[in-house]
Amino acid sequence: MPDYWESYYGLNINSAEDALFSLDGDGLSNLLEFQLKTNPIREDTDFDGVNDDLDLWPLGWSKSINSDQNGIPAPWELNRGLSDNDAHDATRDDDNDGLTNLQEYQAGTCIDLADNDFDGVSDGEDVAPLNGAYRFDIDEDGLPQAWEEQYQLNIGYDDAGDDLDNDGLTNLQEYQAGTDPHNPDSDGDGVFVGEDTHPADARYSRDEDGDGMADEWEQEHGLYSTDPLDAIFDFDADGLSNLQEYQLGTDPQVADSDRDGINDGEDRHPLDARYRLDQDGDGLPEMWEMQYGLSDSNTEDGLSDWDNDGLTSVLEFELGTNPINPDTGGDDIPDAEDPSPAGEAGSEELAF
Repeated sequence: MPDYWESYYGLNINSAEDALFSLDGDGLSNLLEFQLKTNPIREDTDFDGVNDDLDLWPLGWSKSINSDQNGIPAPWELNRGLSDNDAHDATRDDDNDGLTNLQEYQAGTCIDLADNDFDGVSDGEDVAPLNGAYRFDIDEDGLPQAWEEQYQLNIGYDDAGDDLDNDGLTNLQEYQAGTDPHNPDSDGDGVFVGEDTHPADARYSRDEDGDGMADEWEQEHGLYSTDPLDAIFDFDADGLSNLQEYQLGTDPQVADSDRDGINDGEDRHPLDARYRLDQDGDGLPEMWEMQYGLSDSNTEDGLSDWDNDGLTSVLEFELGTNPINPDTGGDDIPDAEDPSPAGEAGSEELAF
């Protein structure tokens, strides 16, 4: 615990032992209070009537706990065996699928499963990592047969490295970008695909300051198209940088883009308002609770383990598993012991 933090809250900067104490009697040690950014001398930091040690959101629903400031909320990291005190785990690729852990969080994919939709294409190369429709690849060149047939490529020949339209992108890169391998300017904006920040969207043709955000998008959202530093700012204080907002398609000037009551930085689905309310404050969206027959007025649902699989309902929600089925994946391994507990059934989370 830093000296300034201890001094501010009246702790002893010369005593290592006070890290283990709980001055406010909320069950959290002073060290845990520091790590969670809660108040060590107030048992209920957010004044919601629930002590910090029992509170699923001790800083309030509108604030994301992210101690290491790596862009990934602490609950998500801890639920997946990562450390909330190690900023570097955001840049790791634990399953070697080509996506960092931060990208896995943003995409909603599993960090220890290289092919989330089991379509034979690793998530880092998959244009739709949660959609198994692009499945078969006879020549094993990374291009699904359906895509090659759509663009009249050779399904029996490894042509992933070819650049048929001379736009600077190989066929594999065209597939990943969602562009036409026969058209050097797929969106018709006058910029070759290989130089285009948004090759499939004609609205975004230039990035003058090279900050990764298209000029048109920056101007549209009140940012500066000639200042590369605004990529790291968080104008709406939702926990996402402007660059992350651009990549996710959220509004950098609105903390809650889908207006579902959850700030974009905390929202697993920041553009989908179906995941909107948590009336009882148990950490579970009402739609999800209704889907599985849980009560949207029972504050204890989040900490309950209805199927006795060793996972609370909040963890089941975070993992995409079924809270009333101890073996969501149907592989005879209880969800709490299963390295991929959702299996192919994880998609049912969206089945509203």
